[in-house]
Amino acid sequence: MSRHLTRTTYKGVTVTLLAGFDRQLQAFFLCITKGVYPNGSTGQIAPCGCQVNLIYDSTLEPQLNWQDINTLLEKLLGLDIKIPQSLIDALYLDQCFNAGNRHMAHFMNAEPGYLPT
Repeated sequence: MSRHLTRTTYKGVTVTLLAGFDRQLQAFFLCITKGVYPNGSTGQIAPCGCQVNLIYDSTLEPQLNWQDINTLLEKLLGLDIKIPQSLIDALYLDQCFNAGNRHMAHFMNAEPGYLPT
């Protein structure tokens, strides 16, 4: 499974966006949480087991076609969330080459970099 992380804004709030490609499922995933978290962490879990700061999680919409990158891009467009082009390119290449174990951080105005695994 690849994991691509970026920080962006949603309705004026800083958010952490985690997206990737799951080789076993042959599908993309997307998780957006409020706040800034290091190394791909996406926040805190409440005592009920729910994610406290969750804005969006693709696993909550399994009826969508997550094997198509356009589903992920349309979801971001619908949420009015902008991401670096390098993240889109990396996700596309992950699917094309059935890549896994790629952990990268992407930035709006800088080159992407690998995260420690």
